[in-house]
Amino acid sequence: MNARRFFTLLGLEAAVLVLLTLVASPVASAEEGWRLRTNFYWVDPDGQSTEVEPDGVTVITDASSSFGFGVTAEYLFSRRLGTEFGFLGATAVDFEVRQQLPSGPVITFIDTTTFVPYFAGLNLHLTPGKKTDVYIGALLAYVTYSDLRITAPPGSVRVGLDRDIAPGFLVGLDVPAKDKSWFFNASVRYMIADFSTTLEGTRESVDFDPLIVGVGFGYRFKHH
Repeated sequence: MNARRFFTLLGLEAAVLVLLTLVASPVASAEEGWRLRTNFYWVDPDGQSTEVEPDGVTVITDASSSFGFGVTAEYLFSRRLGTEFGFLGATAVDFEVRQQLPSGPVITFIDTTTFVPYFAGLNLHLTPGKKTDVYIGALLAYVTYSDLRITAPPGSVRVGLDRDIAPGFLVGLDVPAKDKSWFFNASVRYMIADFSTTLEGTRESVDFDPLIVGVGFGYRFKHH
């Protein structure tokens, strides 16, 4: 992600956080307290990029969708406003690099990396007092990836992927089960993240930008 894009998105996220704070009601209620959520996630990256090198080689990079698991905790300090933090892990994101040579042949390299974001954010609950709790939010994530090992005769090369700071947004809902302390949860997150590495002194970056869809359950701790 270039600096201009990053700071533009960060500014937009800051504006959203301020808006959430201004519209949130400070009135206390029985809905305050901790909520713990566990989810299974589908991670669908928008990680394709095409670039033509000075020597005429066309380089196409792509990342596949994957599945993962995560845990989040949210503390509601008013009937509308809560702060949430957590992590998720997707362990089998295929990363593919295809090099189209000017003479015609295509060379393909494929390896698997992990995607593990640790995030924190602010949520605005839109339907306090209703059976279904709908919420939206803005978040900031610290993203880690495992290294890639690109195999090409006569050997292989380890490519380290840099850590990333990724802003993001989410929408979610909690639906209570028969025992109202338990609930079902569904959420959609979008993070502005990159695959980045430094090769021979040159920093290379590919947009990852995953859409993250989660389903699971949670527990509402009673507030005293």
